[in-house]
Amino acid sequence: MTPIQSQSAGLTALLLAVGPGLTAAQYPPPDTNPLQVRRGDVAVIDTPTVIVLVSSTRSWIPDSVLKQARTVASGLGYAFRLHAAGELRRLIDRRHAAVYHVRSKVGIGYLIMAPGRRPRLVEGLVRAKALAHEIGQYELLVHRLTLAGLPLWKCAA
Repeated sequence: MTPIQSQSAGLTALLLAVGPGLTAAQYPPPDTNPLQVRRGDVAVIDTPTVIVLVSSTRSWIPDSVLKQARTVASGLGYAFRLHAAGELRRLIDRRHAAVYHVRSKVGIGYLIMAPGRRPRLVEGLVRAKALAHEIGQYELLVHRLTLAGLPLWKCAA
């Protein structure tokens, strides 16, 4: 196993270890914020964010599924938003003055995005453990050069 593969496996195992091994003091406080669906064609991103694309009525999605996803996202350092699917057209990264366009036919699912990086689309609503895995894979893509061990200036020499 190469060093990158072992680091990848270690990071994935760490990210998937969310849950049963936690003591009561380590659990996040109860979720009291309402889950409001944002509308409009633009979302502005300043921090790593998970945007859940849902129908505007959100009638068939139980709150428990979304609250588990929010707990996973916030536990991994990501902000969490709900947005009406089919309406979102642009993601604006203010920190890096970038605009990303969202396909018009994107349905229900997750958009994972960190400032300075392209967003990742996860189609469909997946379980919290699968979302943690997807965020971990996105983090590996974002930090792949850092995990390689050599600084970029040594690679270019």
